Amino acid sequence: MPGSAIGPSEFVSLVSDTAIYSGGGDGDVGGLSKVDAGPIAEVDGTFYTLFVASGDRSGGGSENALYSATSLDGSSWTVSDSPTVLSGFEGGAELMVRSLIPLDDGSWVAYLHLAVAVGEYGNYRYDWSIQRAVAEDPAGPWTLDDEANLLPGGAGSWDSNGVLNPSVVFTGDRWMMFYTGFPSKEDRDGTASNFTSSALGLATSDDGISWTKLGDPVFTGDASVGWEEGSISRTEVLFVDDQFVLLYAARAGGTRGVATSPNGVVWARSEANPILTTLDTPRPTIYSTSMYQGDAGIRLYVSSGGEYTTSAVYEMSLQVP
Repeated sequence: MPGSAIGPSEFVSLVSDTAIYSGGGDGDVGGLSKVDAGPIAEVDGTFYTLFVASGDRSGGGSENALYSATSLDGSSWTVSDSPTVLSGFEGGAELMVRSLIPLDDGSWVAYLHLAVAVGEYGNYRYDWSIQRAVAEDPAGPWTLDDEANLLPGGAGSWDSNGVLNPSVVFTGDRWMMFYTGFPSKEDRDGTASNFTSSALGLATSDDGISWTKLGDPVFTGDASVGWEEGSISRTEVLFVDDQFVLLYAARAGGTRGVATSPNGVVWARSEANPILTTLDTPRPTIYSTSMYQGDAGIRLYVSSGGEYTTSAVYEMSLQVP
């Protein structure tokens, strides 16, 4: 049974135990404590990434800041000296970039999710949305579209409370957005957590701007698989070797599994799951991940850290079972 034994994985390996960029006082992002593993794109031999750093500034106050970085080999990165401008975003509870795509005209598009806190402390909730941003250069400035790219579904739908983690794939004739969705309290059958019923959704588009959702999720958590706990989260999708590869976490968010699909709709779990746990990473918590298909296979970038301290991003390699 998938997930019947959890130990060091034979399908991932750490390229170096030296972080490629990091948070904290001696890090690359102005003292912010946490760094995400941002999406990777490559143009003419140069690698680009766009990622979010978060935490408390020394002067007080919490911040989500957008940084860019470049590399000539995908391993040694130069991080921008200061945050990248993101026009149209003023604060919020969470910001995460999940897709970075160069366009034929030389411009760039990024897909990200935003969570904005609504209500008073102790009785708050979040408004989640998926947004599209455009720029002439990955270093920015970036400008959000005037309206959200994708919103939660209506009452009674499986994604009525939130949509996040947009992995956008352009297949040559259409755009495909894979995203995590989860239901509202009223639509989740009394389960204990907002994310207990989170699943993978799919929306398609002719232009990457206007999207049509499939009615039902295309991949859901399996309660019979112990580590999944009946839910999936922190999803990301890569198209490689004529198949879609999904890397996903469970409700708890750390351990990762893999599933594959020929069409993005019908998915098969790997019998080797889970293929990534904290036994494989330098530090005891896994936050975000990012996959990139290179000449030598899939590079996996992992934000790993302490539970309440700092995080750093490390390069790993991934073999799909």
